[in-house]
Amino acid sequence: MTVDLLNMFEQLAEHGHAPVEGCSLFGAGYEMAFEQLRQKYLVERFARGGSAEKFVIGPFGSGKTHFLRQLMEIGRELDCVTAEVPLNKNIDFTQNLVVYQQLALELRTPRSDAHGLSALIVDATRRVHEHASSAGLPADELLESWTAGLADKDFALPAFGRVLRTAVNAHRTGDEDSFSAAARWLSGEVMNKALAKQLGEHSPSLAEVKVFAHRARLSLFQFVRHAGYQGTIVGFDEAEQSMAVDKKKMSRIFSHLLSEINAVVDLAKGSALVLYAVTPDVVEKIAVEMPMLMQRLADPGPRQGFFDGNPLAAKIDLTQRGDAVDDLERIGNRLTSLFFERIDGADRAKEADAKRSIRSVAEDVAASEASSSARRAMVKRICATLANSCLTFTSGLPPAGGSPGREAEV
Repeated sequence: MTVDLLNMFEQLAEHGHAPVEGCSLFGAGYEMAFEQLRQKYLVERFARGGSAEKFVIGPFGSGKTHFLRQLMEIGRELDCVTAEVPLNKNIDFTQNLVVYQQLALELRTPRSDAHGLSALIVDATRRVHEHASSAGLPADELLESWTAGLADKDFALPAFGRVLRTAVNAHRTGDEDSFSAAARWLSGEVMNKALAKQLGEHSPSLAEVKVFAHRARLSLFQFVRHAGYQGTIVGFDEAEQSMAVDKKKMSRIFSHLLSEINAVVDLAKGSALVLYAVTPDVVEKIAVEMPMLMQRLADPGPRQGFFDGNPLAAKIDLTQRGDAVDDLERIGNRLTSLFFERIDGADRAKEADAKRSIRSVAEDVAASEASSSARRAMVKRICATLANSCLTFTSGLPPAGGSPGREAEV
């Protein structure tokens, strides 16, 4: 995966919002957090087929989106399938099937830009064939056997395996119509009775939809694991927007979250890490409206939180940081070093001055900005200076025949 670095710096200068790609290149301050998650979950627990859920907590501008995206970049490097699902106000979190459809739409395989369940099925088929071939086994025969076995696999939703078999067979034989139909059904288009009839399945009733979508999500995690990937990382970003509802509906949402946590934790051979990015007020509402859920999220004791070194803590509270100025200075140093090391058009003569000014910028931001928005303000200040004042060309175009920034591998 490559990143247009100069474009990234300009967008950071404009908005301070985490880029879709490249968060790992300049993330600073959470190295221990990512190492804990990487080792405990992406390596150890995924290897055992286990799963978990976490709540990433912080006010607007505290870096929740960056945290999720950087973790997903780390996950894709470890051969994980990822999905970032923005739960904005247009998505009703109580509608399980709608949430599942968004999840299926955002799926991304480790070494591809393609999104969606169709792309996952194609990539899974390819890797099964390639792994067999590289091991000196009869790849076509092994893939055929693997495909046939999908219908008998112990998925949480048995129909999921049957339709998967149809999809993989159709892809192998070039039957685009059958493949499209199966992929659409697997992606959540299950209320389409004509589509279900074509596949030999039945559409769930309105009363069955909630359970159906719940089991489909678990089956998706199981399929990713069965296809040989390390596991699945799902980040529900801006989740507080979808939870900004009336008290009655909020109770249903929290009840749903509790059941999802229980199901994911108990899931056999699923290897999934599900994260919800929320603002602190959501956690406060959980404490009032759903004490049972709050008990599941609470740290086990004093100084046993995630940033105290306990990777098993359910809450990852981004407001629990050390010295604010030091934190901001680390961000500035990381961005500045990246700019001068990787942007071809960077004016190296200005590097020393740019680095000397970082501490004073950090002190000014820490003193003038609310703590919740300081990281975003620091990113914008540093990137604006670099993009506007530290390039060897000023016309908005790179020198003739040149490139303003190498596309960095992520």
